[in-house]
This record gives sequence, structure tokens and C-alpha cells, in this order.
Amino acid sequence: MPDPKPAADFRFPLYQGSEHIGGADEVTLAALAGHPLVLNFWAPLCPPCRAEMPEFERLWQRHQDEGLIVLGVDVGPFTGIGDREMAVAFLDEIDVTYPAGQAVSAQIMQDYRVLGMPTTVFVTRDGGVLRTWSGALNGEKLEELASLLLQ
Repeated sequence: MPDPKPAADFRFPLYQGSEHIGGADEVTLAALAGHPLVLNFWAPLCPPCRAEMPEFERLWQRHQDEGLIVLGVDVGPFTGIGDREMAVAFLDEIDVTYPAGQAVSAQIMQDYRVLGMPTTVFVTRDGGVLRTWSGALNGEKLEELASLLLQ
């Protein structure tokens, strides 16, 4: 298999979860180098996004001690399906604890080929994009794909 394409770096102001990734209110992908990452691009008014987020929380709870980081990347303001206030209210409502915040530029959607909502990108410890999944993930498939990162 050819080497995965390098994941594009981006700045990421957090809504929540900073205590899990160094305590800063903002993080960059480069600062998380060495960790396998599951980047979930979502929006607060996207029904499939909302439906799958508890599965990401379960994945986070099972594997955070192994170094896996789940990041919820809100792109609602760039898709027209939600804003910061809606996103924060929704995260509080469903009680997810993994780091989540808002993309600061629509460029991230091009960089990660976010063509539909939700989109999940699996990034290896060395920063390569292993797989991109468009559409909702169930728990079984999410676990299968994340396990590839943890090998």
C-alpha cells in the first residue's frame, strides 16, 4: 500500500475537551503528532451527524488510554447547517466528552475532501490520512476503522 497522503494541518479553537489534549483553548493538528486521530466533520443541524456522535463517544471512552484522539470538527458555519451556539448547546445536550470545536476556515473542507455530512477522516500516528469515510458510521464499522490506527 502506498504511503498515506499527509493530513493537512489546521488551527482548531475548542468548545470542549482541552484537558485531554494539553489544556489549550486552541490546538493545531501538528501539535497532536504521534497520536492516531479520528477527525469527525459534523454540523449541529445535520441529523446523521447527531445520530453517530454517541458512537464516537463510545470509541473515545474505549481507546483514549491507548492514545487515540477523537476530534469533533464543527463545520456548520461553512455548510449553512448550524452555528457555534447551536453546536455548543448540542454537545451539552448529548454529553460527549471528546475534544470538539469549530473549524476557522472553509479551506478545511477542501483539504479533507468533505463532500457530504458527516465525513470522518482517520489519521495515522505519523500524520497520514489512512481513510476517509463519507456518511454516518455505525459503532462496529467505526471500531474496525479505528483499530487500524491502533495497530
